Amino acid sequence: MLSVPAAMSDLCCLILGLSFGLILARFAQVAACSDSRQKQRYAVGMSDDYTGHILEQVLDEIKAVHELVAEVPKMARKLDRVEQKVDKLERDMQVVKAAVHDSSRELADHGRRITRLEAA
Repeated sequence: MLSVPAAMSDLCCLILGLSFGLILARFAQVAACSDSRQKQRYAVGMSDDYTGHILEQVLDEIKAVHELVAEVPKMARKLDRVEQKVDKLERDMQVVKAAVHDSSRELADHGRRITRLEAA
């Protein structure tokens, strides 16, 4: 099983990979354009509006990835606190289990003693 930081690192790599994959896909759409006039406009740089639009979308995607990556340390700290609380609860439950076991044993002993007294 992966540790929390390793899992978060893998998640970040996946998110970045997907984001860059989307960027490459967008540029591939421009390159694969079948309209020669449109291609010529892209090559000459006459389509600044479209390029600006693509750049804006790419920047939005990168910002979203950045926001997710910025949250990773906070999530790791929260998970560490939860893990500590679960460990404490496990120790507390062991104490409760031992106390219930002892009480049950004492109750059974009292039951035997009362039965002997009643029989006498």
